[in-house]
Amino acid sequence: MNSLLFALLRALRGHVWLRLLALAFILSSLGNGLTQVVIFGQLLRWDPFLLIT
Repeated sequence: MNSLLFALLRALRGHVWLRLLALAFILSSLGNGLTQVVIFGQLLRWDPFLLIT
C-alpha cells in the first residue's frame, strides 16, 4: 500500500499535467458535492402537497 502511495506522489511531483488533472478531479468532486447539498436542501424545504395541486 505504501509503495503505491509513494509511486503516486513521485508521479505527481514529476508531471505537471498529472497535478492539474488531480486538481481538476478534486474541484469537480467538490462542485458535485456542493450541488447535491444545495439541491437536496431545497427539496427538503419544498412542501410536496403544494407542488402537486
